[in-house]
Amino acid sequence: MQVSRIPTGAPHAALGQDRDLDDAGDRSGGDVRGAILTHVVCRAVNNSGVVIRGERVVLRPFRPEELDQWHSARMASADDRTQFPVGPPDPERLCERVERSGELRHGTLDLAVDVDGRLIGEIGTYAEPGREMRPGLFFLSIALFRPQDRGRGLGTDAVRVLCDWLFRSAGAERIESSTAISNPAMRGVFEKLGFGFEGVKSRWDVDWAHYAVSREQWNVDPS
Repeated sequence: MQVSRIPTGAPHAALGQDRDLDDAGDRSGGDVRGAILTHVVCRAVNNSGVVIRGERVVLRPFRPEELDQWHSARMASADDRTQFPVGPPDPERLCERVERSGELRHGTLDLAVDVDGRLIGEIGTYAEPGREMRPGLFFLSIALFRPQDRGRGLGTDAVRVLCDWLFRSAGAERIESSTAISNPAMRGVFEKLGFGFEGVKSRWDVDWAHYAVSREQWNVDPS
């Protein structure tokens, strides 16, 4: 794994308050579609953002011109309560997230999942709604936009390198996530990477399988 920081002027499993409460499971189902967001313009971001290189994916900040693709991917499955429990995404909120992507703020981080220069999904962390997030605790979310990019190990690589970065570089002591109990693929990713199953939680009329892994379980070398 390689980690670097670059200028951002040139981002599923889980739920999120700062993410419109719409992050649940490996979200998008079906083809990417949706109207062009001509009324929303994202600014170029001048700060430096986190870039994490895995074996097959690169996690990087979103680019302003990727807003429409991100919004369209989310709209493709906006009616799925396991992915958007409280309705479709807000384009202006997504624009704000594009502008601050690559920055870890109060436990929240948005990153794009990139394969060979192509945006294929989103991954990040956020504060779990209705819960005090103590220092060192992170809640993870991931989504791959198109069906043809799933089942190829790309999501596993993305989760692996983000968790490794959080434990090594962001002071993580524990990483948690949830996915619909009806999502065996995402549950398999967690189990493959050593997350432990911690039970089922019901929220928004959906049953969520809850998973977690600690620093000790991840076996991080402090050097």
